[in-house]
Amino acid sequence: MPKEDSPLLDLLAVHSADLIEVVGSDHLRSWVSPSVQHLLGYDPEELIGSSVLSRVLPEDRAVLEELLQRCADDPNEPVRAEYRLTTQSGRSIFVDVVARNLLGNESVAGMVLTSRDITERVQRERKMFDAVTGLPNRVVFLDRLDAALRRASNDPNYLLAVLSLDLDRFKVVNEGLGHDAGDLLLHAVARRLESCMGPRDTLAHPGGDEFSMLFEDLSDPDDSRKLADDIHQALSEPFRIAESEIYTTASIGISTNVKGYDEAAHMLRDAETAMNRAKSAGHRHETFSTVMHIEALKQVQLDTDLRRAIDREEFSVLYQPIVFLSSGELAGFESLVRWIHPEEGLVSPAEFIPVAEETGLIAPIDRWVLNQSCEAGAGWLGEWQGPKPLWFSVNISSTQFSRKDLVGYVEQVLQNSGIEAGQLKLEITESAIMESPEAALESLQGLRGLGVRLALDDFGTGYSSLSYLHRFPFDTLKIDQSFVSRLGQPDDQMGIVRTIIALADNMGMDVVAEGIEDQAQWDILSELGCLYGQGYYFARPLEPRDALQRVRKPRFE
Repeated sequence: MPKEDSPLLDLLAVHSADLIEVVGSDHLRSWVSPSVQHLLGYDPEELIGSSVLSRVLPEDRAVLEELLQRCADDPNEPVRAEYRLTTQSGRSIFVDVVARNLLGNESVAGMVLTSRDITERVQRERKMFDAVTGLPNRVVFLDRLDAALRRASNDPNYLLAVLSLDLDRFKVVNEGLGHDAGDLLLHAVARRLESCMGPRDTLAHPGGDEFSMLFEDLSDPDDSRKLADDIHQALSEPFRIAESEIYTTASIGISTNVKGYDEAAHMLRDAETAMNRAKSAGHRHETFSTVMHIEALKQVQLDTDLRRAIDREEFSVLYQPIVFLSSGELAGFESLVRWIHPEEGLVSPAEFIPVAEETGLIAPIDRWVLNQSCEAGAGWLGEWQGPKPLWFSVNISSTQFSRKDLVGYVEQVLQNSGIEAGQLKLEITESAIMESPEAALESLQGLRGLGVRLALDDFGTGYSSLSYLHRFPFDTLKIDQSFVSRLGQPDDQMGIVRTIIALADNMGMDVVAEGIEDQAQWDILSELGCLYGQGYYFARPLEPRDALQRVRKPRFE
């Protein structure tokens, strides 16, 4: 128990901005400074005799217990920690605490805890640092990059490199193992990346599954590629997350100050542009070039034009015939969207579809194509004289496929158009299925419940396993044209095509071969037992009026 007339306590008490407490070895308070009223809202007398742990947040108590133990064990050195206290009003504050062991001092006879309110500082830091990884955020990174560029402006030999990294298929971890596991993976990746950084370098987490890295004072511009290789190597070992072994890869974009940068944001932007190129091209890393910037500007313009095109209905639907390979008679059509730009003319689907998928604009385009196809099909059915019902295949993007209202929307389109559900076939790619298998199964079962037929597009080019294929209620497998185009060539894929056809037959599915371009391919596929085919040999995608003529004259000649 400290003496009330202790000059030491008088000296301590004048530090009114800080909370000062004297705590015995039993952790009970024997003296509390008057500043407690301002800091926590209590009178000192209310707390004397109570445990120093009593106002600490439960999840932080272990921190204070460790502090007290360290203080008791070493009377010669002050110890420090940060934790949270609860005020009388119930508000939490952060405090920086320094503990000194004065148990042997007769005037004090206790451990002295000096607590300073650091709530504002912590809140500022939280705005600067990412909570998941503990790394600086984008604002801090740009500030440090700006300072590095200023240093480089005074020294032409001061080389910098910015690396922008994006984890591949991170969404699969989030959806498969949960967001908590995703956060644990981000934290673990951050620690791996830190091992690749020097003391002057900066690693930041701007958000999502991206990381930004600044490397300073390089010896040679090519060092940036070596650094990227080191990062790939560091990430090559599996991560142990939530009792699962996770392998992850990354796409990396690189920009250096060799070309000269005045603004940090521009250098980071160029690294991100190169990263996007690496990701889309399937490369491990790419270094920024001026060509990439020009292409990025084109993509921005394409995005703008695409949004206007939706509002102005600049799209059209063409219909490519699908025929019975046994007879050449028409069996159905695949609907293919085309964009007629008012200034550029026909824009290739290979150019605008990826942009539409990335921006989410593919969803309204998909729905428009579905509506147009069903309305056209309903109008043509009165002209159809074939022995079997005519059907229409419509592609569904992964964005559209993941929407919860897909089944309800398709049902509404069928009702509005009057087309029978069995005459609509929706085509889904393997990659769309594998992005979220469980959600995909639910959507497919719902569509199948409507009576809609389902096709797995581009089969053989993805990474699904046969176990997945057995689970999903597909009616049709579509053989990708990359296999069909080599039939009859020395390096043909006949064995693969034969296996796909046999697999489909065993599972009760029919097969459509895409990209048939000559009689030889037609003959081979017919001999292998493939039921349907499509390609330029039979017809290019047709305007609606020409497709109607094929409905009226269904045999290929």
